Amino acid sequence: MLAGIYDDLLMACGGAARIAYKLMLTGEPLTPGGNPPVIQTNNLSTFTTSSLPWTGLGQDLAAGNELIVATGSEISGSWTQGNFALAVSGDGGATFTRYAHPQGGRSSFFAGSSIAFGRGLFVLATPDLSGYFTIYTSPDGSAWTARSAPFIGSAQVSFVNGVFFAFGFDTVNNVAAYATSSDGVSFARRPDLWPSAGGATANGSGAAPINSVDFSNGFWIIGAHPQNGNVEIAFSTDLANFTKQALPWGNNVSLVQGTAYVGGVAYFKGLYYATGSTGVAPYRQIATSVDLKSWSPLATSINNGGLGAPMNMGDRLVLFLRTGFPNDYIDVNGNTGATIYHPTNVDFETYMTTDGATFGQAALPTLLWRPIGFKLIST
Repeated sequence: MLAGIYDDLLMACGGAARIAYKLMLTGEPLTPGGNPPVIQTNNLSTFTTSSLPWTGLGQDLAAGNELIVATGSEISGSWTQGNFALAVSGDGGATFTRYAHPQGGRSSFFAGSSIAFGRGLFVLATPDLSGYFTIYTSPDGSAWTARSAPFIGSAQVSFVNGVFFAFGFDTVNNVAAYATSSDGVSFARRPDLWPSAGGATANGSGAAPINSVDFSNGFWIIGAHPQNGNVEIAFSTDLANFTKQALPWGNNVSLVQGTAYVGGVAYFKGLYYATGSTGVAPYRQIATSVDLKSWSPLATSINNGGLGAPMNMGDRLVLFLRTGFPNDYIDVNGNTGATIYHPTNVDFETYMTTDGATFGQAALPTLLWRPIGFKLIST
């Protein structure tokens, strides 16, 4: 059964058996213009693979109600298309059936749809042609209902420890922003954890979106790169009272894109692990803490690259590393309507540790050039 849980919290409740988790990925196929793969594994050594019914990119996926729903962009081998795409699997990911994406039209940005599942609903955040996000909900991935977005800008969605989050950047108020929902239908904008510092923008001079929300060892943990030159987390037990803490890596605010970020925070083997990037070489950062307050950089043999969210699979911690500049993107020429692909020299590597100290590289099937969307689901 697919319970559709996506948390970084993997805990065994007093005496109960530990929940088994499966890692599910999609992304960019090995061959440009190929079908995006869907890869599932519960041990990073044996895999089941399938593909999505379009050529281009798989951007995110979620599981629930005995279904898997995947989103992405349909792009040709010459990167001249960019239509939103969506598909649903009812057989555990062996096959996918395509349905109309609720946004329709052309994709204006590479970082397109984000999807989460909780409380019986799939919740989708996706940009319109202006780049501002809209929220849709569906019980089955085929029929979607538009909902009100809690702020104007860009956002991802996630379902973390029983709460839906929409998090990203408020373009109107020029500030990192997030909102929460108990049902996935009505989102309430939450107070700004990192107030705006006048003149900053999402793509330069220091301001950046909230880019991670996790729940680990009893704490919700929100990660962002605020305007003061640090990357920071804010953590809370009740989503009302937060403590902010800088992580031990800085930021190159002169870059138009690719500034420092928090990939995420997970609890593993008695320590919190925070991952991310400095925004400049050598990019990758890992730090550990016993209390979320005092952090120490972790020396590893991991190569250069920006690290995404750490994923605790119970018996191992998994990290995805993107080498080189971390953001490809697609936009639309305002004069001609043509889709423009901005490629960057990005590759990926997968690492895992079973002891929290020694990281070894794990090989994913060669169907996938790099992962873009990845989730943990309970099995």
